[in-house]
Amino acid sequence: MNKNCGFTLVELLITILILSIMLTFAVPSFKETIDKNQVLVAANDLLADIRLARNEAIIQNTPITLCSSTNGTSCTATYFSKGWIILRNSDNIILSVRGKLSGADQMQNLDTGDIHSSGITYLPSGRRNQVSSPGELIIFEKGNYAYWIKFTPIGTPYVTQENALM
Repeated sequence: MNKNCGFTLVELLITILILSIMLTFAVPSFKETIDKNQVLVAANDLLADIRLARNEAIIQNTPITLCSSTNGTSCTATYFSKGWIILRNSDNIILSVRGKLSGADQMQNLDTGDIHSSGITYLPSGRRNQVSSPGELIIFEKGNYAYWIKFTPIGTPYVTQENALM
C-alpha cells in the first residue's frame, strides 16, 4: 500500500500563484488603511489638545494658547503636523508639548486663515479669542483621506471627514 503524503510541485505552484494574485489586491488596500489611520490619529491628537487648552483656560481662569511649534519651546508659524505646544499666556509657561506627527512628511496640512501663525487662544470663559474666524479649518490630508478640524462659533472644535482635496 503506497500512500502519498504531501503536495505535488504543480499544486504548490498554483497555490503560490493564487496567493500572489490575492496579495496584489490586498497590499494597496492595506496602505490606504494605514494612510487613513495616520490622518485620523493626527486630527484626533490635535483635537484632544485643543480641548485640553480650552479646559485649562476655564480651570486656571486665564487665557491659554495652542500654537504650532517645531522646537517645543515657542510658537513658530508653521503647520501643526510639525508639532505644537500649549502655553499659559500670562507667564508663557508651557503646559504641553507635542512633537512632529508620525507620517507628517507625507501628510499635507493646510491651515486656513491665520491659525498657524497666531495659534488658537481660549479665554477663561471657554470661548475662543475671535482673532480668527470661528469656522476656520485645520486639514490633515494624506492619499485619498482628509480629516478637518472645524470650530463652532463659540470655539468648540470637532473633527469631520471630507473628500481629499483636489
